[in-house]
Amino acid sequence: SANAKYTIQLSSEAFVKIKRLTSEKAAVKAAAKALKNTKYTTNYYSDTSYYQVFVKMLQQHPEYNYNTVVWRNTNGTYGYHRGSSITKKKQKEKMEAADQAAKDAVKACVSSGMTAKQKAKAIHDYLIVHCSYNERVASTAGNQYHDAFTAYGALVKGSAVCQGYAAAFNLMAQKCGLPSMAVCGRAGGVAHAWNYVDLGSSSRYIDCTWDDTDGKKISDTYFCVTEAEMRRQHSWTAGDFPAEAIGYAKYF
Repeated sequence: SANAKYTIQLSSEAFVKIKRLTSEKAAVKAAAKALKNTKYTTNYYSDTSYYQVFVKMLQQHPEYNYNTVVWRNTNGTYGYHRGSSITKKKQKEKMEAADQAAKDAVKACVSSGMTAKQKAKAIHDYLIVHCSYNERVASTAGNQYHDAFTAYGALVKGSAVCQGYAAAFNLMAQKCGLPSMAVCGRAGGVAHAWNYVDLGSSSRYIDCTWDDTDGKKISDTYFCVTEAEMRRQHSWTAGDFPAEAIGYAKYF
């Protein structure tokens, strides 16, 4: 009927408070801030979706990945939230322990007056001496949370896989003002992660995992190598880890 009137009543659950993002730069800042402050209840929205920015930020900074999930809703909102494999309390405890361990480790191996390259070498060597590669987890890991994939595993428990090494390197680098990000790709026929570090006059790749050979000798085969040298054994999609993304480290 032309005279009919309709009333639609929406419950409070039908509304979502969002933060609107208007540029890729704003998305990068928001993604970094959410990770750093573990603000996983904020909903983001942008007319042109920057969902992939959140995905890449988490990949580039696994030091904040403690079963952290990037989600996207059909209503266009997206952001981070915690997975179900670890509680909020446990996540907080592990992240705080890793952060303190990173501070202690930097205090032990980095001294004032060191160049950026010397700082990177000190962190590289510290991780190789104090962390062992977890073969068992590497061969059996599924989608469930495990300490070996985190900076906590590398710095507190002394046992990690490549993501844990990369996360720990990033975290220690932050403590001494060294811009660093993780790069994810493949090496040796399997998924792998390593670091890309800004040394001031140049930027280089560092793979602590592959330099951790037998626990007796510190190798520097994959310390501060160029992209051409790294690509002899490693492969990755350059567009997912562009060199300029190293600048995002300043937000942490």
